[in-house]
Amino acid sequence: NNSTVASVGDNVHVTRAGDMTVAAASTQNTSADFARKLAAEGVAGASASKVGVAGAFAVVVSNAQTLASIGNNARIDQAGNIRIDATNTSMLGAKAWAAAKGGSVGVGASVATVVSDNAYRATLGSGAQVNAGSLALNAENRKVSTPGVSLDVSSVDDVKNIPDALTRGPLIGGTNYYTEAVSGAASDKVAVAGAFAVNVFTDKTETAIGAGSKVTTTGEVALTARNDTGATSMAAAASVAGKVGVGVSAAVVKSENDTRSHIDAGADVNGAGGIRLAAENVQDVNLIGFSGAVGGKVGVAGVANVLLSKNVAEASVADSATTRLRTTGNLTVEAKNALTALDIVSGVAVGGSVGVGVAAAVHTLENDTRAFIGTGVQGTAGSATRIAAQASDDLTTFAIGAAAAGSVAVGGAAIVNVLNGKTEAYIGDGVQLNKGATLAQQSVDVSASSDTTVFDVVVGAGGGGSVGGGAAADVGVLSKSTQAWIGGNAWVEAGRNLTVKANSQEDLRLTGIGFGVGGSAGLAGSAAVFTLTTDTQARIDDGFSVRVRGSALVAADGRVTRWLDGVVV
Repeated sequence: NNSTVASVGDNVHVTRAGDMTVAAASTQNTSADFARKLAAEGVAGASASKVGVAGAFAVVVSNAQTLASIGNNARIDQAGNIRIDATNTSMLGAKAWAAAKGGSVGVGASVATVVSDNAYRATLGSGAQVNAGSLALNAENRKVSTPGVSLDVSSVDDVKNIPDALTRGPLIGGTNYYTEAVSGAASDKVAVAGAFAVNVFTDKTETAIGAGSKVTTTGEVALTARNDTGATSMAAAASVAGKVGVGVSAAVVKSENDTRSHIDAGADVNGAGGIRLAAENVQDVNLIGFSGAVGGKVGVAGVANVLLSKNVAEASVADSATTRLRTTGNLTVEAKNALTALDIVSGVAVGGSVGVGVAAAVHTLENDTRAFIGTGVQGTAGSATRIAAQASDDLTTFAIGAAAAGSVAVGGAAIVNVLNGKTEAYIGDGVQLNKGATLAQQSVDVSASSDTTVFDVVVGAGGGGSVGGGAAADVGVLSKSTQAWIGGNAWVEAGRNLTVKANSQEDLRLTGIGFGVGGSAGLAGSAAVFTLTTDTQARIDDGFSVRVRGSALVAADGRVTRWLDGVVV
């Protein structure tokens, strides 16, 4: 619940100043002394002649604020370069390890959880008046990474210290959000192990010029909001039992980040060196889930990894007929939303009589990317005007469910992808851009692009003395809208070219393998199904007025590459 605040208050009057900087910078767990440590760690072990139970829990919850601002109705008559910066660099990591051994029953359970609900904001308040050389607002959540556990062995003491080293620091290398849960159980009769690693984050990154503000600079006015983070969830569970062994695990990442740069209604911004708004959300996600079970009679292993992403990246100028944007340079409004995810999920079971191994990966993506100049805004740019929204989702998944048993073995694996994205770039209804200006070097480009890449490998394998069954399934639903447009009754003039473009690309490569071997019967099945609904539009709406000396292009391009391969043995 930390707050880091730097501010110039409401109604402050600065008559004259050189360069001004209002900066709030926060860090969490990033010092050199903390490089191989974690914010929370739980380790538990138990052993008993009959029943041994061990549970480990590690939880990190962060509700922090990093705020930099010049307040409402502040007045700066004359200044050099003004910077308003809110930056954060954090690593939130949790590890839970549990191991249990019982003569009759052994139960090991571990849960590691990180929850981040942080805010990073750099703002100029409503009604402020600024005259300066330049104005830069920057809000940033910065990506970090740390090395994994080091197991250098050069002496007997190093060997003795291996167990301690494994339980300290991130096992595979840490990043902004890291959870690791490992559990083990052993028993002569029944052993059950469960491990669950969960990351949840709803971070807000924002830059803003408030409603009714007036900004005049000889240089650039720039607003940049950037959230560049990584998240890793790793869960592993293993059990060994004389009769029944059960291993269950899950790795989960849920993200609802909100990244925005905006100029609010009624603002008057005159940046001679250019006006630029940028909102960028970049995420790198890793999910690793493993469960293993060995039973003298029955072995059951199940694992499920889940990714839920509902991120927003938006750069905008709010609707208002009283908003003015003026520059002799470039006018840029751009938003970027990029997700890269690697998911590895594996469930393996061995049983003297029965073995069941199941693995599943479920991904639901509903990311929105928007860049726009709102209804009624009046703007003039001496050079290029660029309104751009760019989105990309890149998913790579390996799912393996395998089992072996003396009698019946069943291995199954499934991947489910639900991808619903919206990418929009537009100049709103009634906007006047360069109306009545002397035409020279102006160009206008409105573009929306969305790229989706899916690479899946799913394997289900079972080998049994009597019956062996293996099944693999890959199911996907994609519904995506990519649109670029100029609204009705807008007026746009340019001395060079006018371009409105929308591009959507989908590259889907799916491989499913089913393998079944049995002394009496071997059963195998494999299926891959992907349903696509795409709406790619570039358009100019009714009542639009245009005057350009160069060329005008309105183009939409949608491309799909599909490779679905099923193998049954």
